[in-house]
Amino acid sequence: MVGVKKSLRSMLVLGLALVAMFVVACGGDDDNGFNFPAPPNILGTWVGTFTDSLGSGTAILTITDQGTSILPASFSGTWAQTYTGGTVAAATLGSGSSIVQNTEGVYAINFFLLYASGCGANGASARLNEAQTVFTGTSGGDCSSSGTFTLTKQ
Repeated sequence: MVGVKKSLRSMLVLGLALVAMFVVACGGDDDNGFNFPAPPNILGTWVGTFTDSLGSGTAILTITDQGTSILPASFSGTWAQTYTGGTVAAATLGSGSSIVQNTEGVYAINFFLLYASGCGANGASARLNEAQTVFTGTSGGDCSSSGTFTLTKQ
């Protein structure tokens, strides 16, 4: 029994030492306490233009909630596109919408548009410029035909 207690005590000390080494190794001067990049702040309204095979017009992306403080970070919000003739297509952003960063350090968003009309979903992807003020991207899926869009943070 004494040998078992000594073995358990040794494992506990070893476990605590490993936790302490992990905490020291992951510390740093960044804001989130880890050596992972914090995502850019994309909260707010993004307004711009879109063009697809059905026409062109104005697009508004409103990001109302930005999840975690490390990448990939989730977010939620709404999308509305108004064609030049006045037809409006409104959608919410589905789960799985996220901010990512590629190996060159460029941020991008991937999001899923769930249209209010119930016609299905549409996936979209956009790159954020270096100043983190403009998204340029493409979309395509069930509801609307494939297209491109450019949005500027308001």
